[in-house]
Amino acid sequence: MNLVLKKIRNLTRDTKFEGRIYVVGGFVRDLILKRNSYDIDILVNLPEGGIKLANFLYEKKMVT
Repeated sequence: MNLVLKKIRNLTRDTKFEGRIYVVGGFVRDLILKRNSYDIDILVNLPEGGIKLANFLYEKKMVT
């Protein structure tokens, strides 16, 4: 598993995000085709989930 995804999974464990984050798009395609991928598309199944996850990760110092 990608290091960034492992960090997100660990940080969101036992939070409102657990079980509501999905990796989608080109990253999944590249994973299946065993290609390198340089970005990750994430869907968060919560109202305003993407914004809330971004703020959460910012507070955890994972993103700047």
